[in-house]
Amino acid sequence: IIGPLFRGSVLAVAPIARQANVNILAFSTSRDVAGNGVYTLGFLPAPQVERIVSFAVSKGFRRFGALAPRNGLGQLVVQELQRSAGLNGAVVSSIKFYDENTPDFNELIRSFAKFDSRSEALKQQRQILQQATDEASKQALKALESQRTAGDLAFDALLIADGGDRLLTIAPLLPFYDVDGTIVQFLGTGLWDDPAAFQEPALKGGWYAAPDPSGRQAFEEEFEATFGYRPVRIASLAYDATALASVLAAARPDDPYSTAILTNPSGFVGVDGIFRFLPNGLVDRGLAVIEVDRAPTITDPAPTTFETLTN
Repeated sequence: IIGPLFRGSVLAVAPIARQANVNILAFSTSRDVAGNGVYTLGFLPAPQVERIVSFAVSKGFRRFGALAPRNGLGQLVVQELQRSAGLNGAVVSSIKFYDENTPDFNELIRSFAKFDSRSEALKQQRQILQQATDEASKQALKALESQRTAGDLAFDALLIADGGDRLLTIAPLLPFYDVDGTIVQFLGTGLWDDPAAFQEPALKGGWYAAPDPSGRQAFEEEFEATFGYRPVRIASLAYDATALASVLAAARPDDPYSTAILTNPSGFVGVDGIFRFLPNGLVDRGLAVIEVDRAPTITDPAPTTFETLTN
């Protein structure tokens, strides 16, 4: 069975399919539907966080902060951030959850950035230097003229676990309250894989983990040429599931969809890169690290085989 899409539908279908000894390729992103004959194809947040954290640590970042909505997804992303940071010898030093319906993020970001205390620290530094008469103090005072705050933040990398309008609202407030994206490395998940995010100057240089967009671009162009309209994002999942079913049926007509075949550790290749189903029903994907610029820029390529990930 290919589908269903939503968690509730998968939970409704699963017992019936299980009784008939039929496996399911579901599109849900809920981890709790996976297993016992249900395999998820959806883009799960945990592997994205694990990928971006390990890459950030490899580039020297050790102290992570997090901004996340107070919902199931936000909680999951922060939990995975804490787990991945610990496994990579890093720490999560600052976490802020917010209501999804927050009308104004100004005070939230101001507080998270400790803007007031850092502004006061700068004021005190200036007062001390103004009282000094030596040349070094005068030079130090001059260097502070362009600054708005003083003192380091608790984090050198910040994961923003959101997308869409909220991401575009939060992002410009960070530099406004002196969380400088040229000093703090901004990180994201596949929710950043949105053309609007690439038009936001505050996100320029940020990293997120997602499938290499080149494969999907070719798929979307062919889809539009065939049907006359652009496909929705998850259309590639339906395509990959159908292509997989077709290939397995041709290769193993006697028993194409058994658990042993579906959980082949070498995996499969689809529109969104390599993927494989784990014994627990979750999907494992080869993800790229993408930098936000005027267009997606591959900073660290996605693996082409799962041997790369294993080794």
